[in-house]
Amino acid sequence: MRHNSARHGLGSLSRRGFAALAAGSAGALLLPAPRAAAADSFADLRARWTEALSGGAINTGDPTYAVALDSLESKARDYRSTLQTGTGRQVLWTDLPLGPSYPSGNVTASFSRLKTLALAYATPGTSYSGDAALADLVADGLEFMTSTIYTTTQTVYGNGWDWNIGAPMAMVDTAVLVYAALSSAQIAACCASLDHFDPDVTLGGVSTGANLADTSRIFIVRGALQNNSAKISEAATALATLFPYVTSGDGLYASGSYLFHNGRPYNGTYGLVFFGGIAKMLNLLTGSPWAVTAPQVSNIFDSATTAISPFVHNGLMLDSVRGRAISRADEPDAADGSNAALILLNLAAAAAAGNPTRAAELRRIAKGWLQRNTAWPLQSKGDVAQIRLAKSVLDDNGISPAAEPVAHVQFPEMDRAVHRRPGWAYSIAMCSKRTAYYESINGENKHGWHTAEGMTQLYLDNDRAQYGEEFWNTVFAKKLPGTTVDLKDFTDSEGASDRSPVGWAGGAILQGTYGAVGLNLRGLRTTLNARKSWFCLDDCVVALGAGITSTDGRYINTVIENRKTTAALTVDGVVQPATAGWSAAFDQARWAHVEGVAGYAFPGGMKIGAYRTNETGSWSEVNSGGTTAVSTRQYVLLQRDHGTNPVGAGYAYILLPGFTAAQTAARSAAPTVTVLSNTADVQAIGHSGLGITMANFFAPGTAGPITVAQNAASVVMREQGGTLTVGVSDPTQALTTIDVTIARTGYVSAVPGPGVTVVSLAGGVTLRVDVGPARGATRTVTLSK
Repeated sequence: MRHNSARHGLGSLSRRGFAALAAGSAGALLLPAPRAAAADSFADLRARWTEALSGGAINTGDPTYAVALDSLESKARDYRSTLQTGTGRQVLWTDLPLGPSYPSGNVTASFSRLKTLALAYATPGTSYSGDAALADLVADGLEFMTSTIYTTTQTVYGNGWDWNIGAPMAMVDTAVLVYAALSSAQIAACCASLDHFDPDVTLGGVSTGANLADTSRIFIVRGALQNNSAKISEAATALATLFPYVTSGDGLYASGSYLFHNGRPYNGTYGLVFFGGIAKMLNLLTGSPWAVTAPQVSNIFDSATTAISPFVHNGLMLDSVRGRAISRADEPDAADGSNAALILLNLAAAAAAGNPTRAAELRRIAKGWLQRNTAWPLQSKGDVAQIRLAKSVLDDNGISPAAEPVAHVQFPEMDRAVHRRPGWAYSIAMCSKRTAYYESINGENKHGWHTAEGMTQLYLDNDRAQYGEEFWNTVFAKKLPGTTVDLKDFTDSEGASDRSPVGWAGGAILQGTYGAVGLNLRGLRTTLNARKSWFCLDDCVVALGAGITSTDGRYINTVIENRKTTAALTVDGVVQPATAGWSAAFDQARWAHVEGVAGYAFPGGMKIGAYRTNETGSWSEVNSGGTTAVSTRQYVLLQRDHGTNPVGAGYAYILLPGFTAAQTAARSAAPTVTVLSNTADVQAIGHSGLGITMANFFAPGTAGPITVAQNAASVVMREQGGTLTVGVSDPTQALTTIDVTIARTGYVSAVPGPGVTVVSLAGGVTLRVDVGPARGATRTVTLSK
């Protein structure tokens, strides 16, 4: 995944002080005292980093590398032919003018082109490999940049990321790749310029999380360039401060949540930068005098399966944690998923010595993703180093690819949930006072208004291009699947920094397989209020809505589905017209079906609107850096219309992924799920076949056998073979205790988990659950007859 000045906004980083962070974690950050570093230690770092960047000694005759080598050769040829030389030049490339009147991204781009030339020089298999004349041109280019624009006296303009991370990262990488061609004066100039813009690795405490991983990398490579042990030690110490889990603000949580840029769920982009930077530096420093041995590094390896794996399905990174990257035409979900697989391989290499079992697990997961990610084959999309890393598992018949997991996972700190079953995955994105509605900076993700207002995305084994191929530039942004929305005309990027005024978002997990998820929705800059729930079961998801109210005088609807497809739509057994522009209203629809996608059952019948539309858009509409070329895709839209200024409106539907039309009709006629309550106070369902009851309480009340005395709770229970399992959470994360009564008798013993007290088993089950320390996570108890 590429990051440039349009990707990172350094000005919006959280300002957690480095000194305070280091002091708070001092007991865990046990770094070895650096032994004297011999000159060959620095040379070894430079050689290993050159190999990591270029791919090292590859078999240049292997056709797997052909496309990557041809691409590198072509870019290098173009950049060399247009490179400006001579003392009178003002720029390195005429299309990248430099100075305060121009974008700061041109500084980063100029260094990046030099890096491409340096890669062509350092990579076997290109015609420029070992070309001394090219290396001299690159060295001259570095000297020009550090004497004219990236200097020790230059004032920062534009985006700070370019000066602090983008430009110096490309600069030091370039210098390592052509190290033999650089004079000591040229190396000193590069390092002096870097010291001017990055006087310390934390940038005065501003650089945290993913950005601190990046600046640590810059300092380590900078130290290797100039044989400066102090710079490397400074970076190694900073790197270790990233290992402890955070308990508030931005960073990596024990649950797997990764928040960045002031409360945005970002596992799929900044989280990858975080993990990827740490993994590469751990590998680079292993065996050196600066090896990082802090015991809490195990958190990084453990979090690979809690913070990355749940969000990758068949090699695709789920959009709910990709932030503003969804608006980038050149970075689809498949690209971020491919990057995640490579990061797991680097983490596996770093973990191999201390935890070979975890390393083997990560390699199996990565291999499965790489094999199933047909939308982003590295043979045609990756660079030489990426391909070589992927081949380390793809060509190893002793490594069995891991299958997609079956699980239900929730992330209380960042208002996200993922339900995974054989053949499909279901993502739920929510908002609360803990997280922002969305992010839009640098002209990216301008229409992300509703992406956390209950947006649901169904990922299918047989439809892997749904969200990665011209979805985000063509979908009608006011009608994202799962959302209940006001059709207000927002301006570009409006409300991107807003947060909901309420905290009810989250739910409870049952046996790691099932889950109740709920949201007290307050619409972005509207009066819209709604209670929304999703009850996630074996082969279906039950979606309930109630208390839908608005006073803004605009139309309100709930989007059941908005799928990019030309497949057949059937409603109550009748195949509907396939012509774009068709629409119809069904007063008492019992079920609907989209061929190859899913069935949708409406318990008791529900009025719905159905549409088949051609949606047109360009990437520039959602991302200022995108192309103006227009694309058109056909969509099938199903929605529940609530009208203007609804009061207490609602909906109920059951999503049946992968069902045929016949199976959907049969399930509609003989449902396995009963809706126990669907009010603004309590939403609940029961599944008699599984013995499951699930309920979300937005106020004290009773649903089926469950009674809750507090004003917020999510409760799940299952009766099976004489055993009752109960899970309780506080989605508001504001309560201390929750009192739950289960109207069941005959249970005589209990195994309570942490925080659960069994008050009584006489005449029913009475529980007191200490939810304060749980921070939205589920507390569980198991009772037996």
